[in-house]
This record gives sequence, C-alpha cells and structure tokens, in this order.
Amino acid sequence: MNGKFFYQPSQIFAALTFSNGLAGPETSFNQPLWSLPYEVWYYAIAGLLFTKKPLLAISAIIIFICITSLKFQFFMYSFVWFSGLMISYIPATSEKHKYIAISSFVFFAFAALVAWILQLEKIIILGYYNATFGLFFTSFIYLFLVVLDKRISFLKNTSKYSYTLYITHYPILYFFLGMFESKAMNNIWFSSLIGIISLVAALIFASYSSRIFESKEYINKLM
Repeated sequence: MNGKFFYQPSQIFAALTFSNGLAGPETSFNQPLWSLPYEVWYYAIAGLLFTKKPLLAISAIIIFICITSLKFQFFMYSFVWFSGLMISYIPATSEKHKYIAISSFVFFAFAALVAWILQLEKIIILGYYNATFGLFFTSFIYLFLVVLDKRISFLKNTSKYSYTLYITHYPILYFFLGMFESKAMNNIWFSSLIGIISLVAALIFASYSSRIFESKEYINKLM
C-alpha cells in the first residue's frame, strides 16, 4: 500500500452516518473509533426517550431494536451506557445507598473476574467481558465518586480535552509503535518507554488541539 490508506465509499459513508461497525464496515486505521457510533446512537436514543413524547419514545425503541438486530453487541453495551446514565439520577444520601453501592461494586468486581477467566478460556467472547467490566467500572464510579464523594486529583484537567484524547490517542500510539516497532517488539523495557512517551505525547497533543476543536467560540464560527 506504500504507506497510503485507501477507503471504499461504503467506509466513508458508514463513518459519516455513524454506522461503521453497526451496519457498515469498521474504520480499520483508528480502531478505538468502533465505540463512537455506539455512543452517538445511545445519545440519540436517550434524547428521544427524554422528550417524553410518545411518538419519539416509540421511535427510540424502534431504533434500538433495529440496531440490536444488526449488532448484538449494541444491546450488550447498552447496559453499560445506560447504567452510567442512571447513576447520575440515583441519590446517595442515606446509608442504604452506601450498602447498595458497596454490594454492587463487590458483585460486579466478582462478575468481571469470572468473565475475564471465561474469556481467557474461550468460553465467552470478549464483548461479554467488556460489558461486565463496564458495569463494574460504573459501580466503581458510583461508589467512590458519588456515594463516598472521593475526588481524583491526578490528571484532573483531562476532562477538558477528553474527547480529543479519545479520538486522537490511538493514531499517536500507532505512530510511535510504527517508528520503533523493530526495537520495541522484543524489548519489554524499550516498549514500556515508548508506551510512556507516546502516552505523554497523546496527552500534550490533545490538551493543545482541544483548545481549537473543542472551543465553543471556534465551533460557533464554523456554524
């Protein structure tokens, strides 16, 4: 391919309509983008449901069923996405909520461990483990950030450029891996160093580029 990437019209159309990996081919170069169409359609479905208008709510259900019929993983991962939505509405003002949060955390931690073992044994597919771990992470967020009100000070400003980081981190990691692949493949220390450098580079790039691409003023000018 001489270092060039070629995309079929169907791939471009799928990316533009957020159907890549659902009804169309996946984006092969930036693999983490597989989750972007899932997220977009979850937002769309939730938005239609929250209008509380019967026709729009029915439309949301139809969309959900249609996408699920095309991609069962969409159904599996919906538990993760909507559980994250739900915890923002669940109060955490009593001891009862604390016990529920702790119980959920322990349960999903154990479930994620079991799913990981089953996935290693090829008994279940990776998607089941991912969904289970996602529910565990949701319970972790609810317990420590909502119920116990713990705050994470490490890299606390990443929320300002998290979306840019999500979109751009993989190409940057891929770039560094491509540059030093021959040395990194058989040297754990060198590969770890490259991993750290690429991670720092991804954070720096996202931090600065987000000031343009996540700037409301800049977006308003384009609109």
